[in-house]
Amino acid sequence: MDAPGEAAGTSRSGKPLGKPPAMAAKSPGVVGKVTLGKGSQKSLAKGQISGKGKEQRKPPAKKRASTPRKASTGKRATPIHPGMNSETQARRAEACKTQIEATLQPARIVQLAEACETELLNDILIEEFRQIATDARRVLEVQRSVGLSADLFTHPEGDADFRALVRLAVRGDKQASYRIAQAYRVGQSGVLANPRRMEQWLRFSAELGDGRASWELAEHYNYGGLIADAAKYEKKAEDLGYRPAVRLPSRGY
Repeated sequence: MDAPGEAAGTSRSGKPLGKPPAMAAKSPGVVGKVTLGKGSQKSLAKGQISGKGKEQRKPPAKKRASTPRKASTGKRATPIHPGMNSETQARRAEACKTQIEATLQPARIVQLAEACETELLNDILIEEFRQIATDARRVLEVQRSVGLSADLFTHPEGDADFRALVRLAVRGDKQASYRIAQAYRVGQSGVLANPRRMEQWLRFSAELGDGRASWELAEHYNYGGLIADAAKYEKKAEDLGYRPAVRLPSRGY
């Protein structure tokens, strides 16, 4: 029984009592539920996020083993032309030669030979056109040093024999160059005598390595009073192995 003067829900002092704490309702299959504070909730959430990130992270890819590079041999890389068999190459080489044969300018021969060299696969054909380009570069250098105009090659005067000599000379034939000089000396093969052209073609032949042309050029300069040039080309003739039968007594040096 309650004590006298104590009503339900009041303390002995007469003050009302607070409501008892509510009990958490239990759900079937749940042993208990713990209420976490704000700090614990943050820690738990942080751990979940961190765990989620770890689950999605992929393992690092394995590095492929590097293949050691082959040392360079210094040889020219062979171009690859799919579908160009030996027969096709032979036809292309003949077409290149036809173009080069029809050309009378050293600069143009260089361009054609270099283009053909890059299009072919056969080493023998490549070497052939490489040599053509090398010879044409040499002729071009001599042509410029001598002062011969390209027009003298592309539009040569003279008869058929003379033009045939020009065709050989433009490809570096020193003997053909010498014969052109002789034609200009006396006026033959359809051209008039021209001392200036004779001198140019003698120099052309001499620079290509003709000892006889060097000697005659030295004589030409000696008679013209060009002593230094005469001495230069006489020495060149001797260096090339040319020995005249009789030394002229009119040397000014």
